Amino acid sequence: MNASLVTDDTQVLRCSTSAEFLAALPHLTGLTYEPGIFVVIFRGSRAGQCVRFELPPTGDRAELRQMLCTMSDLLQTSRAGSAGPAVVLVTAEDFGSTEALESAPRPWWRAIAHALQLRFQREGWAMREFCVVAADAWAPLIGTEADRRRELSEILH
Repeated sequence: MNASLVTDDTQVLRCSTSAEFLAALPHLTGLTYEPGIFVVIFRGSRAGQCVRFELPPTGDRAELRQMLCTMSDLLQTSRAGSAGPAVVLVTAEDFGSTEALESAPRPWWRAIAHALQLRFQREGWAMREFCVVAADAWAPLIGTEADRRRELSEILH
């Protein structure tokens, strides 16, 4: 990931990794890592505005569809979808074991992440970055490091 986050006084911070981007995000946008979906809008290589969406209640597929429609409408209207936004899904759930038995329930955030990826594919939009910050770990959800659990200490200072 190669991105610059811009504040109101146009200070530029260059981020070359997902961890750097996630560590900088709360400080530069004033947001905290409360559960939600954060969509960072880019203009060229510079991040600008950030929009936060509430997570739908666990298992509520109708609310998930409604949230995805609202997000898509916003990204289409603003033309930010085609610019490749960065998406950060923050959840209070645990990351979940990659060695979990098939019968073990998957965390709800995984269903949300899958639905987001499908919606972006359907719209023809690429995600510049897509990460999850869970209660016990964080991970990029796209790229060569996808689903590789990382320590929260890398991004939380």
